[in-house]
Amino acid sequence: MYRKLILENGVRLVTERIPTLKSVTVGIWVNAGSRDELPAQAGFSHFIEHMFFKGTTSRSASDISREIDALGGEMNAFTTRETTTFYVKVLDQHLAKALDLLSDLLHHSKFGPKEIEKEKQVVLEEISRRDDNPEHLIEDLSNEAVWKGSQEAHSILGTKESINKVFRNQLVAYHNNFYTPN
Repeated sequence: MYRKLILENGVRLVTERIPTLKSVTVGIWVNAGSRDELPAQAGFSHFIEHMFFKGTTSRSASDISREIDALGGEMNAFTTRETTTFYVKVLDQHLAKALDLLSDLLHHSKFGPKEIEKEKQVVLEEISRRDDNPEHLIEDLSNEAVWKGSQEAHSILGTKESINKVFRNQLVAYHNNFYTPN
């Protein structure tokens, strides 16, 4: 059975208890995806997804990795046209630590300029791999044709041009606009 609770700040919680499981998965779905991006912001949602794992004001990237490993957990994220999702899966006794980690990533990521420059290369490589994969390229080309003129046509990864022009202040402004309780 599912339960839905809306907190005073607008955050929606959906829970399901499965008594036979000793693990818990905690996810945060942010209502920001490629369809929310202006042409000059193409790929921002996906780029921010990457940047969340590059360090916060209290944890370095290696601290984040070590912490989730020490819990025996799994942490990942993905971006769609509609949302960007972050999740952690751990044993149920580590729920509080998982929530703390996700909250830190969401609210205190540094978006360090050096990390942004490094991550540009990672995302540009993803775009090149997409372009070399007929299945993925056709999917993006199909979306461009079907949704021409709408923001649904944007590639989730962005374009080489938009990624090369990413600046910290733009990412922070996008984050501040979309990564809110409502």
